[in-house]
Amino acid sequence: MNYEEEAGKLNQGSATFKPTVGVHKIILMAEPQPDEYIDNETGKITPQIKLKVRIGDEELDWFVGVGKTTQSVYGQLMVLGKAKGKLQGETITLVVNKTKNKNGEERNAYTITESVEAMKEAEKQQEKVQ
Repeated sequence: MNYEEEAGKLNQGSATFKPTVGVHKIILMAEPQPDEYIDNETGKITPQIKLKVRIGDEELDWFVGVGKTTQSVYGQLMVLGKAKGKLQGETITLVVNKTKNKNGEERNAYTITESVEAMKEAEKQQEKVQ
């Protein structure tokens, strides 16, 4: 095996976006693609989506777990996609805050402001129908 050649191939994939506390302006460069995370220790497979995003002048991959509620990042993205008819080309504002769960453990809370606005607009439209 040519170790020099193999070592040169490492870390040539796209960098990954891992949101930190703060406000992030994100351009969604493509529609989400189905993906999965495989835990190396347990072998557990978790469904997720992969998004190509631009933050500043960097293009990154953003992996988002498939959530079950509209409060999850996945749910917020799906609400926005439904409202806009697409995600590719959309610019979103992701707000990340620290919160504490019931056990007092810190965790990150994620809000996509455009999704919140889309949910409010959908509620207004629903009220008009009733």
